[in-house]
Amino acid sequence: METAIGAGGRTWARATSALCRTAARLDARDTEDGKRYLDESLRLLETRESERGSGDADARARAAMCARLSGARVLGSMGSAAKESARGAFDETGALRGEFFARAVPALLEHSYKDKAGSVRRACAEALGRVGGLKTTDVRQLGRALGDKRDDVRTAATRSVGAQGGVAKFLVPKLVENARRDDPELRQTTCEALESVWKGRQGDPAQDGSEDVLLFQTAECMGELTNDADAGVRAAATRCLGHLRGAAAAKVSLINKRVDDSDEGVRDAAAETLIKLGFINPSTGTLRNKGNYRTSKFSANKNLFAVLTGKQDSLATTSRVNVPAGAIVRVWWPLDECYYEAKVKGYDKSTRKYRLLYLDDNVEEEVNFRKEKVDLKHKPTKNARATWIPCGAVQRKPKSKDKDQPKHKIARKRSSATSAWVDYDAEEQKRIGREALVGRRMKVWWPDDKAWYAGEIRRFSADTGKYTVFYFEDGEEEDLDFDKEERAPKIYEPVQDESATPTIHGLEPRRLPVRSGEKDALYEPGCFRGSECCSFVNEEGEKTTMLCSDFDKMYGGGSRWRRSIVVTSETGAEPIDTFFRVNGERWGNAVLGYEFDMDVAVDMRDFPVDRQPVEPSWQRVKIISYNPTSGEHQCVDIKDDGEPDPSRAVWLPLCMQRTRARAAADDDDGEDSISDIISS
Repeated sequence: METAIGAGGRTWARATSALCRTAARLDARDTEDGKRYLDESLRLLETRESERGSGDADARARAAMCARLSGARVLGSMGSAAKESARGAFDETGALRGEFFARAVPALLEHSYKDKAGSVRRACAEALGRVGGLKTTDVRQLGRALGDKRDDVRTAATRSVGAQGGVAKFLVPKLVENARRDDPELRQTTCEALESVWKGRQGDPAQDGSEDVLLFQTAECMGELTNDADAGVRAAATRCLGHLRGAAAAKVSLINKRVDDSDEGVRDAAAETLIKLGFINPSTGTLRNKGNYRTSKFSANKNLFAVLTGKQDSLATTSRVNVPAGAIVRVWWPLDECYYEAKVKGYDKSTRKYRLLYLDDNVEEEVNFRKEKVDLKHKPTKNARATWIPCGAVQRKPKSKDKDQPKHKIARKRSSATSAWVDYDAEEQKRIGREALVGRRMKVWWPDDKAWYAGEIRRFSADTGKYTVFYFEDGEEEDLDFDKEERAPKIYEPVQDESATPTIHGLEPRRLPVRSGEKDALYEPGCFRGSECCSFVNEEGEKTTMLCSDFDKMYGGGSRWRRSIVVTSETGAEPIDTFFRVNGERWGNAVLGYEFDMDVAVDMRDFPVDRQPVEPSWQRVKIISYNPTSGEHQCVDIKDDGEPDPSRAVWLPLCMQRTRARAAADDDDGEDSISDIISS
């Protein structure tokens, strides 16, 4: 087998074809041949250039590529045989089939997007389509080949994704991207794959409405492709619309145009689609104004579809967009005049309220979307720009100035410490002198991100009238004309003499005695947001450590652990969020931009008497933001080249950390980072 394949050229092609035919005709009653082919094919698929005989590097590379290509093709033939066999060892005992999946599928998946040779990636993707029956994790990994730089590889991967049916719905955004490529074969294959995804009972959208956006994306894409220059693409897109149920109702006019198409195949596809959707009675040939699909799900999400198409009614009073658990929303707080993002944790039908967890301070709240201004975050792909879809109350235009603010929103203002930020006043600054702001800390509003970013004013150019701002988070500089910003930048004004601000160097972690309900515990030091934990003795007398949220649910029964867990002391008890806020205000915004070393190896898992002291692991960090609501500071890792790493930023209470000044740092600061410690 290997000798024939290794010959190269026409001999290799003939040998590969013969082996594929042999593998497809394997006698299912004898699994020994199947195992032998499997072993040899996997060995060929893993062939490297250094293993292919002698000769120059190019010859060895070509030989190795031919070997991998042969292995992939033979595995594809074996997968087809195992899938189609209705009798014998493949299906009766499952021995070879189980071994085939356990060994061949992972190898094919890896080479479908990692192999250097495009022909090998294409062959592996094709083989996975013949295998069929992939798990969801396998389909997700196969989806990586949908973004290949070669269109023929994308086409093979798209065909294989379509072979998986409804389990591949989560790949719809990637398929939609491929449907807009220049290659007509890829566009047609994508239409056929999307048809397979939504076809039959397996393609029914989820009852909770969580897949409606994907279904609508497919309908929009297929509607565009009904006008494609290629007849094959038009026919495939029109056929796909026949399986999109109520989401295809808005595309009926486009389907009707294809009835008079110049291509016969397109005309047949249009008639078939109209029959499936119920607009044509095939028995009588009569036309109907409405189809026979179910409309309840889509009418409930009509506001969602209207926003995505840009046809939203601005005077709508409420929306009925389905908001699933895990979605990200933003809630408007009118007195703060800004949105706060939150994660949807659940929905209570009895009260019609959603349970939200705010991302900036981990506070939970129940909100009735019918009475608040709420938007749902929609991001179809990882690199796509997010769209905010109204999913709460949308107020009508007020009749008078007295009714600008709804009564139920008067109390919705977040508590915070005395503000140290003042709006930039152009006229006042011209009077004082614009150069006076150089060296001051400030915040800039980014409208696309809908967030403030802190930085320092480094320079002012009298020629351009622009300030040079250095951002703490990513170390980038930007020239800005403050007079032309959408929202006035905020300048930091110390609320007290900064010389009285306590140092952030030399802090030592401390365990806090806390209580939830009637249970005493120790709040562990060095905790970052999301990993806060308590140590206590359970009912069996065992020493246990668990997350604060779980500890509070077990003993306190509260939904907001930062308020229900209290810090106990001789002078009384106070909620732990109050403790953090009071301590955080000691530094507040005065330490923005400061760099120092922080110990990211503080032991958080057990009582101090049960463990040996852990050697500090120092990480150079910078403070880039402060949240007065929670009393936490956001710190970002500083890389070896002195630049901040925005991907490694965490929120934490400074009073619970071990720190030291940069001047005292050793040459070897260790390799651990904040994010590494959290993930471990």
